[in-house]
Amino acid sequence: MWCSVRAVCLLLASAASADASATEKPPAATVGHGPGALAVRTDESDGWHVTRPGDDLPEVCHLRTAATDPVRVALTGGALVVAPDARLRLDSRRRIVTLESGRLYFDTDETTAWTATAAGMELLLDADSAAELTAEAGKPVSVSVTQGSCHVSSGKASKDAPTAVAAGNKLDFNPKDGKRTVAPLEPGDRERIAQWTVPPKPAQGLGQLVIQDVQSGAPTRLNVARYHVHVVL
Repeated sequence: MWCSVRAVCLLLASAASADASATEKPPAATVGHGPGALAVRTDESDGWHVTRPGDDLPEVCHLRTAATDPVRVALTGGALVVAPDARLRLDSRRRIVTLESGRLYFDTDETTAWTATAAGMELLLDADSAAELTAEAGKPVSVSVTQGSCHVSSGKASKDAPTAVAAGNKLDFNPKDGKRTVAPLEPGDRERIAQWTVPPKPAQGLGQLVIQDVQSGAPTRLNVARYHVHVVL
């Protein structure tokens, strides 16, 4: 009898554990790997905490980057690349990014749309789209769409119809009067955006050395554990 009761208890515990695993939500946002530094805090009265690659971020938090390299953040239904010296507020629960200052690039997957706000402007980035958003003091907010489309308005209180912006176009938003101006991207805009948002190259790793082959000129990786290398600086 005791064995039967114990077996039933074990089965119930296993079922509960399986249900908990099935309902466990994936992290809302995760810091990507790269040389950039990212600090986070959950409230404006809290101190800043420096993150590490692979750290999960709170669903609602404030973020700021150092002045050196961009930082990649993986989101549920999208991804962010935050430029150096930028500040923003991330609300993964409602899928809203508020850019306070600086520049960011974000893209969405095939099923998810995200909202971005900056200086009174509201941007709905459609699913399977990508855009660069820039907000600098004293200048118009700039939106450069590189894929898909977005819709820009003067915020929820505005009765104006949103302005649709397709890939290959740029929108400037004047925070003073809400005026929106759409124009084609400049010839070098796509290349400029691609240069600062490109994923960092993976490190070669410990115990490895890359040299140029004398005969072919191609880069060759040496295993330092197997070779004695004389380096001349």
